[in-house]
Order: sequence, then structure tokens, then C-alpha cells
Amino acid sequence: NGELGTGKKYPYYDSGDFQEGYDLNVPTKIVGSGVVAAAAGEHSLFVKEDGSLWVMGLNTNGQLGDGTITSKLVPTKILDSGAMDVAASGIHSLLLKKDGSVWATGSNYKGELGTGKFGVSQGSFDDGVDEKEFVQIISSGVRDIAAGPQASYYLMDDGSVWASGVIGFNSNDSGIPNPQKVFDSGARAIAAGQGFLLILKADGSLWGLGANNSGELGLNIGYTFEPVLIKESGVISVSAGSRHSVYVMDDYSLWGMGHNSYNQLGNRDNRQEWEQVIILDRGVHRAVATNASTFILSDTRRPNHFADLNSTVSLDMIWVEPGTFTMGSPESEVGRGTGETEHNVSLTQGFYLGKY
Repeated sequence: NGELGTGKKYPYYDSGDFQEGYDLNVPTKIVGSGVVAAAAGEHSLFVKEDGSLWVMGLNTNGQLGDGTITSKLVPTKILDSGAMDVAASGIHSLLLKKDGSVWATGSNYKGELGTGKFGVSQGSFDDGVDEKEFVQIISSGVRDIAAGPQASYYLMDDGSVWASGVIGFNSNDSGIPNPQKVFDSGARAIAAGQGFLLILKADGSLWGLGANNSGELGLNIGYTFEPVLIKESGVISVSAGSRHSVYVMDDYSLWGMGHNSYNQLGNRDNRQEWEQVIILDRGVHRAVATNASTFILSDTRRPNHFADLNSTVSLDMIWVEPGTFTMGSPESEVGRGTGETEHNVSLTQGFYLGKY
């Protein structure tokens, strides 16, 4: 469908001659530099340092948000500035802007766009069900976004989490057409899978909500409409695949649970795990779960590190990866100074930071 942005697509979607090189089995550079956020389904979106938004891939439901239903084989810019983050599922997309607003486009069959409508579009887009351009869903106050099949999730500045679409595995559910609060407070990060949501709180506890058909919540329970506690403390990052979950602890160990038919939990016997199991006992700084894979960023040169301050006191040091972040304050912030204009800062080298 062109989601890799190479200018070619899978041959059975092509009306012309067979094109070699449509799939890639080694990492291949698509954009040389400047990308700060990316997301993918059967289409891809990415944000560059200047706040521009670029898209490529399948567009049959308007999920690229460029005002057409024409798929794109190469990266195509659809927004010049203002973008901060993106999220995508199979046929819908979310955009988080620097002003804290959230925008959505694509399929809205179960209300996942949060526009107040849902159902089968008649294909013309005139019925207001599906959207082929990004429409505003929430005007401000959003910190992070996540997308699952027929579902969208929004982490607010106040630590609450809201959702639209279907939360759960049952495709017969009508869905939530308007964003609805599903978690009250304290959330720091969210990750969405197929019908389930993981919520990491600022206190290091991990919570889950939704489907548990394969043990993706790490608890021997069924579907849950209410958030349930998965891990009491010590979690520093979390990621959700289609039907499996992984999280990193503050000792840099990696844990996982759920579906394992493709050995995505790394235990080599393809056994589904209904309880949380350890995958690596040290050295993991980040893990990303995809459909049926897990990618691990590990640096054996940087295990847990302690600096001795004196003979009786030591300081736990945490490794901070290089990357790009937004520094400054929004214009709406109370007490904002004149020199606090928001701007991107890029760190090319990582560093240790003392943990208190």
C-alpha cells in the first residue's frame, strides 16, 4: 500500500507490471533527518522538527487526512507546522498539535474519531461519518494520544484518560461516539492494543482496561470495564502490541504477558502467558511492542549505575536517551514569563540523571 514510502507498493494492488523491491527486510532510510514522531497502520505518518506532518500509504478511508482517498507511495506533506505527535490504527489516524488539541481522520465505524457519529459511511464522506481531512476532537489540554483498532485514547494534562470508539474485543459493541473519561487521575503514559489499554501512573503503578482474551493485562481475569491494577510500583515505561504487552521496570528489567504465537515474549516455547513473566533481567532502556513483535533498546554498557556521594550515601543514576523535546511554556499557562516561548531542543548524546 506504499506505507514504507519507497515509491512502490505490493504487486497485487498494482495495475501495472510487477515491481521488485516492494517489501523491505532490512532497515532502509526513508527520511534523512528531523523526524520526531511517527505512527503506522497500513499507512504511515510522521512529524518533523518544524512541526510539519507527512503521510504515506493506504488512504481508502481518508486516514491520511489530505482531503482525498488516494493512497500515497512517497512521503507527502499535508501540514506545514503545529504538529507534535501522531497515532494510527488500521484505517484511522490521530494528530496531537503543540497547542494541546487533538484532530482525527479516517474510518469512524465505531465512533473512534470522537465526532459524535458512528456507523457505516456511504462512501461519499458527505454523511459526516468517516472523515478524509483532520477534524478537531478536543480543543486543548491533551498531553498524549494512542490508537487501537476502532478506538482512540487521550491522556489529558490533569492526568485523566479519555476514550472514544470500542474499548474491548467485542466488535458487536456500538462504541463511544464522544470522548468519555475512563481513568480519573495520575496517568503519565498510555499504550493501546487490540481492544485494551495500558495506563502508567506517575507513581510507577501500571493499570489495564478492556480485553484480556490472550492475557494481555497480565491477570487471570476476563474483559474489564473498569481499570485494574497490574503492577503496584516501579514501572518506568510500557508498550502494547496487538495482543501482548511489555513493560520496563526501574531496575531495567523487561517483563511481558499475553499472546505469544510468534515468540513475541521471547520465551522460545510460544506459550501464551496469562501472568507477567520476566523477559530480560537487566540492561533494558526501552521496549516497543508491535503487532506480533517486540523491539528492545538495550545497552549492556549502561546497566543500573550508582554514584557514591560519601561512605554511607549513594545516588541511583538513570540513563536518559538522546532525542528531541519541547522546552518552554504554552501562552495559556498562568504566570508564564516572556522568555518561555515553546521551542524544540535536540540532544545528540545521552546522559545520566540522578534519581531521588
